Amino acid sequence: MRKLRLPEEFPNGDSHAPRLSGSELLCRLAAYVRRYVVLTDEQADLIAIWIIHTYALDAADTTPYLEVVSAEKRSGKTRLLEVLSTVAAKPWFTGRVTAAVLVRKVAHLEPTLLLDESDAAFKGDKDGFDSSEPHNFDTEAYDGYTEGDGSRRTEAPKAAQPGGVVDR
Repeated sequence: MRKLRLPEEFPNGDSHAPRLSGSELLCRLAAYVRRYVVLTDEQADLIAIWIIHTYALDAADTTPYLEVVSAEKRSGKTRLLEVLSTVAAKPWFTGRVTAAVLVRKVAHLEPTLLLDESDAAFKGDKDGFDSSEPHNFDTEAYDGYTEGDGSRRTEAPKAAQPGGVVDR
């Protein structure tokens, strides 16, 4: 299990700090994220659960991906990834990465991937990423892992902001 990194306003495991229940921790994480990004209650709750998941990856059979999209430009998609980088387990915030580096880093360090403008980064990549379809989570960059499927465990929690505007 990964050690939880929390911003200063959270108890830090000090013996004098009060212990938080699971629901208190989720509420505080959701409030922390909403301090910097405008979200609905449901979106903030889901993101708080996803943050906790980044610390419990070894206990999971699969890992959900968080796709950060919006119908408007300049609406806080990158800001959300920046905020996640302060609370997620082993964050790796990047916008440009080759397939080879991505696979090696995930296999070796098991980071939480925070991919900004990922469609632009992988479009036409010489290593074979195909981002011709918007939000293509079936490409090599987004391949996940399911317990018992025979694949090597090289997945990581991912939050990706594909870039551009999504017509919803």
